[in-house]
Order: sequence, then structure tokens, then C-alpha cells
Amino acid sequence: MATDSFSDERPEVVGQEDDIFSVVSQEMWHTVPLSIVVLGASGDLAKKKIYPSLLSLRRAGLLPAHTAVVGFGRSPLSDEDLRARLRPHLPDGEDDDAAEFLSACTYARGSSYEDADAFGGVSEALAREG
Repeated sequence: MATDSFSDERPEVVGQEDDIFSVVSQEMWHTVPLSIVVLGASGDLAKKKIYPSLLSLRRAGLLPAHTAVVGFGRSPLSDEDLRARLRPHLPDGEDDDAAEFLSACTYARGSSYEDADAFGGVSEALAREG
């Protein structure tokens, strides 16, 4: 019978949402910076589902405090253009938490998803967030 080497190190959580959040916030990965790359960041799915979901995860304490979100798309947008597109789709998009989340969102443009060179802007944005 196989055993999980982590089972003795992690507290058991049984069905309580607050307990899950407590456990997650104490995990080692929760203390280090995280970078998320959103492909198709200028599209409808990103602005209506992906970014609002990331904000909800942040508000629930399920993302590290320093989480950078780098969007990649083909549309000619600046960071501010992206943020302006996202704001109306975020729950409570005008509050301080949403503003802080949006400040962590940047955008890199590429001409094609098939062109490796097009991802240079993503690499640069990730290096800046370092």
C-alpha cells in the first residue's frame, strides 16, 4: 500500500472552508511571489472570466500576496488599456483591492501565438516582476 509522504506534515481538513483557507495561507508556496501568464488576455474569456476569477482567488486569500499577472495577446494595448478593459468586469472593480490587483496586471503584445519571438515581451515583463 502506497503512502503519501506529506500526509504527516499537513493538517487534515474536513469540509470547512475557513479551515482550507487557513491551511493554504500557511503553505510554503503561499509565501513566495507568483507570476501568472494569461494567453489571449485581450479577449472576452479573459476579461469576463479569467481575470475576475483571479481577483476572487486573491480576495479569498488563495493567491500569494505578491502575485503578478502578465497578459499576452495580439491586440495593440498598453498596460493601462488592459486595466481599463478589465475594470468593468471585475466584481467591485472600483474598490481598493481591485485597484491593487489591476496594478499587478501588465500586458505584452505579440503578433502570433505560434511565433516564439513574440513572447519576448512576456519574458521581459516576468523579469521586471522578478
